[in-house]
Amino acid sequence: MKAFITLITNDTYAPGALVLAHRLRDMGSIHDLVCLVTHQVSNHVRALLLDRCYTRLLDVQELFTTRFENLLLLGRPELGATLTKIQLWGLTEYSKLVFLDADTLPIRNIDDLFSRPAFAAAPDTGWPDCFNSGVFVAEPSDSIYQGLLQMAADKGSFDGGDQGLLNSFFCHWPETPQHRLPFTYNTTPSAVYSYLPAYREFKQKIAVIHFIGKDKPWHHTQRFADGSLFKPAGTDTEFLQLWWDTWDKHYGKHISPTSLITPANAPSVHQHHHEQQHQQQHHYHHHLSSSEQTITWDMINIQPPSTAKNKTDTTLIPSSVTHGNAKDPPHIKQKDIPEKSIPSKTDTKQEGQVGLHSGELPHYTFLQSSTFTEATMLEFELDHRERMTK
Repeated sequence: MKAFITLITNDTYAPGALVLAHRLRDMGSIHDLVCLVTHQVSNHVRALLLDRCYTRLLDVQELFTTRFENLLLLGRPELGATLTKIQLWGLTEYSKLVFLDADTLPIRNIDDLFSRPAFAAAPDTGWPDCFNSGVFVAEPSDSIYQGLLQMAADKGSFDGGDQGLLNSFFCHWPETPQHRLPFTYNTTPSAVYSYLPAYREFKQKIAVIHFIGKDKPWHHTQRFADGSLFKPAGTDTEFLQLWWDTWDKHYGKHISPTSLITPANAPSVHQHHHEQQHQQQHHYHHHLSSSEQTITWDMINIQPPSTAKNKTDTTLIPSSVTHGNAKDPPHIKQKDIPEKSIPSKTDTKQEGQVGLHSGELPHYTFLQSSTFTEATMLEFELDHRERMTK
């Protein structure tokens, strides 16, 4: 059994996880879609993930690094919880997994990644002898899982997140070309390119876009009434626009990511989903019964939870992990996870359009109001004129 797998540690990345899954299905993938979630992911978001696109949700405990000085060098202290993703190596019921960060976007069908040998990943733009851990091919293994936990406990991560740990563990990756994915499988358009001509030359071959950094697609809310993004001069918004086009296809132009992950807006989302069903060419029914959703509990030395009536699996790492004679990992903090249940849906009104408060451009209708500087208003006007001449 094979699957695509991602991770969200809170609700803020839920829009990315939803678009990722929809895009995989839109591109014709037939494999299971699995999402690792922590206790900080709300019941409402869990229900959305299962109802709309994911085959399975797996509850995992957050693994934190205490070596925040390395994360501060990156300017990304929030990445400490990304160590949590190493728990996917414990899912030995899968023969192969393709991990995708929730801020990635498949441009074409990428089922061919399952034919790649594990461990496989694409080079990082900042240091090409290291791989970027936003996209990789892995084969679950109890020995690798325990080895990663041991290394996290003994040495930690040189960058404070999962990427440093995984590069240390799979240290022979630079020496094995067969395990090196082309950069087109993990292209980072938001990075500062030292060789922009190559980006233009190979743009048509890109398979996966990775929106690295703090600025995510769902943060770009300045859009025109037709759903197109405001495009400042000198910027390339093609892939951002594709992300939003996918969002609009499945949720509608007038439901923002912020409103979607707010429980009160759930009914309008489901209404749009049913209205769009007849337009879609492919339908996937991958929700498994609770009897099919099993985990090798003896692998992690704890008792399985009682069988739930919903579609959520629960994978837990015990508060005391056995590493031979080693004690609990000194650089990993673990928290207990309260039991979750899928909430009931309640009726609400759908979010409507909001116009600009300024009267300078009355011919525009925006999806969200904002505060604009004079320079920004001028850019909107220039962009509008350019659009009208096409």
